[in-house]
Parts: sequence; structure tokens; C-alpha cells
Amino acid sequence: MVNLRSALALGLAQLCHLGAVQATVSPQRIVHDLQALLSAGSEVMLASNASYPQDFTSRFSESHSPTFAVGAKPKKVSDVQKVVSQP
Repeated sequence: MVNLRSALALGLAQLCHLGAVQATVSPQRIVHDLQALLSAGSEVMLASNASYPQDFTSRFSESHSPTFAVGAKPKKVSDVQKVVSQP
């Protein structure tokens, strides 16, 4: 069963997919902006961070695996609401 946190982390990561990120918005900027937006205890990190593979579980088919720029683990339901309401 997929819980809300893992579903949101995957959804956010897909939104931040390298091919979808505009050239004017860097992954570092996305991390900075999300950290400022979310509550304490939420995690936001670059996919290039050494601890990313241990902290985030991929939920996709290996045959169609995407490339991620950023991952996030919201702490509260209100954080989920903030993330999905951002343009």
C-alpha cells in the first residue's frame, strides 16, 4: 500500500524531473524554495546528494525509470497542501 508521504515524494520528484525543469530554475533553487515553504522536519534534497538513495525509495518501473533532480518528504499534511498548490 502506498502511503501519502511516499506518493507525494514521488509526485514531487516527477514534477522536478530534469526534463521538466525550466533552464531558468535550478534544482538548488527548488530545494531552497521548498525548504523555506515547508515545516520543520520536512526533508528536501538534491538527487545528487550522497544520502538520496538511502532516504528516498523509488516507485517506478525500472524499464521506464525517470531522472530526478529533487526529492521531498513533507512532515505534515499542510506541507502536502503547500507543495501541490505551488505552480
